[in-house]
Amino acid sequence: MIASSSDRRIMLVENSEVVAETSLIIDGQGPLVNHVYTLQQSNEVAKGMQWIAITHEAQGRPLGGQVRAVDRLRADNAFLLRVQKHMHPGTPMILTEAPLHPDTRSAKDFVIMS
Repeated sequence: MIASSSDRRIMLVENSEVVAETSLIIDGQGPLVNHVYTLQQSNEVAKGMQWIAITHEAQGRPLGGQVRAVDRLRADNAFLLRVQKHMHPGTPMILTEAPLHPDTRSAKDFVIMS
């Protein structure tokens, strides 16, 4: 999954194909910066997903009492239902300030980390 704060769009990409896409609602003030999250688990009771950050805030500052960027994101229910069918523990979500344009995407052999 990749979310763009500049486009205010979020998309689910699987095997280089866009499976679902919708508008992104960002709660609160301030930039989201660039982050990478990994899905730890889906929480049916809380109707949400638990994410682990594998990046740091801008300039390496810890989050402290701030709301995590991923917790500020909202999308419509139809998109979320579709996403839940494709998500599993270990699924990455990239949060970027870059636009979601085909020219900014990588090839199929893109590696987030190794």
